[in-house]
Amino acid sequence: FDNLFSIDASCWMNPFQPTLFSSDLEVPQAPAALISSLSIGQKGQASYVYVGSWDGNVRVWEFHQGGSIAPKGSIQHTAPSQIPLPVLALHATADGCFSGCCDGTVKMWQVASGLAPQLVGQHDQPVSAVRAIPALGGLVTASWDKTAKLWDIR
Repeated sequence: FDNLFSIDASCWMNPFQPTLFSSDLEVPQAPAALISSLSIGQKGQASYVYVGSWDGNVRVWEFHQGGSIAPKGSIQHTAPSQIPLPVLALHATADGCFSGCCDGTVKMWQVASGLAPQLVGQHDQPVSAVRAIPALGGLVTASWDKTAKLWDIR
């Protein structure tokens, strides 16, 4: 039994130290505020990286296999008259993303269409998770208000 719960101390002696590869790229126009959420969507040959931050914004960049990166836009999740609150949850799709914020709002942003974000629903507390369910035409969200909700987004 002595070896059953033993830990190899060498893993603590040589901690993992990541290094930047020469091909690593940083996104242009990165948020100045802390990043609180991230999600990646795929459409054709492009990948879309969505980032939610503590300033209440969601930003998106388009990545191509050749290494090019282009900012595609940003939205303010909370109303401009309100104090910015962190965007805690993101879920990217081929056409855009869903976001959940500390103000309890859930929004849908269809980036490809160029339309303004739409309010999908509201929780009583911050939204901690969002996931699209394409087969049902729905979106499921979870919140600090101890609820999980299914929204019809068709």
